[in-house]
Amino acid sequence: MMDCKGNHAIANRDFTRIQGSRLNPNLMARPEESDIIDGIIWSFEFGTKAKRWKEIQENPRYILSRIPEYKLREMEFELLIERMDGGDKLVRTICVLGLGRIRDIRAIEPLIGALKDEESCVRHTAVNSLGTLSRWGRQHSLLGRQTGLVVEALIEVLKDDEDLDVRSSAVYVLGNIGDERAIEPIIEVLKADDEYPSKKAELWKDTIHALVKFGDERAIEPLIDVFQYIPANSHPWNWGVRLAAVKALEEIGDERAIEVLIEALDDWSSISTQRAAISALEKIADESVIESCQEKISRIRKIR
Repeated sequence: MMDCKGNHAIANRDFTRIQGSRLNPNLMARPEESDIIDGIIWSFEFGTKAKRWKEIQENPRYILSRIPEYKLREMEFELLIERMDGGDKLVRTICVLGLGRIRDIRAIEPLIGALKDEESCVRHTAVNSLGTLSRWGRQHSLLGRQTGLVVEALIEVLKDDEDLDVRSSAVYVLGNIGDERAIEPIIEVLKADDEYPSKKAELWKDTIHALVKFGDERAIEPLIDVFQYIPANSHPWNWGVRLAAVKALEEIGDERAIEVLIEALDDWSSISTQRAAISALEKIADESVIESCQEKISRIRKIR
């Protein structure tokens, strides 16, 4: 989901070696290739023949997805902070990724600062790194008041960031953190506007999944509104939003959802949505409601 395609940035050639460079003695003999990108490539024998530099430069996700966890944890906090300031966006992105993996609570404040970076791929990585670091910090009871700082910073991302992928990641992380201060801001994301809904399909699905984790009944009306806002015969990207809304209504289990679940039985554009509606009704509604819909339910169940 990271908006990094087309990135032609080349990592600074004087970028210092990572601590793990000892894994490959070639790095000591090739000072011109001792920056962090070449270090990773040479150390793990990807080789320049396997992946040309141009391809790597155009798609930093290739690099980010192949950096092992232990390699990232070997990076030094001070080194990452130093190189994050003033580096090009590929270097900044990798430094932000490293800050999320080194298991050092000191990284929280610089990561929050990176949420204001001008490049969306840096902000996106900063959100994910805050999620990784927060999860580790909670497991070891190390966060304390810093949980609030992370939550507040991510709520600001929901309100202000123009990149939908960055906002989707923020919603996901806030759902995992589970702080109730995030419920209302997350619900606000679901409010319809004039933007064509298919552009927000992934954001809305991530938002719905986050609300399910909270299980808060305040989400019922917004979920119903989203389902009804998107027509059944709309763009295929939107079918997943309607399906996610129906499944969320089942999970929360509030009777206010019954009417819209009955409506979902008529959504012949998506058999998955219809089947999810049947499951939800059987969980939430009483027998008289199920009986009144039995003809439709039988027709749907005959479809393979």
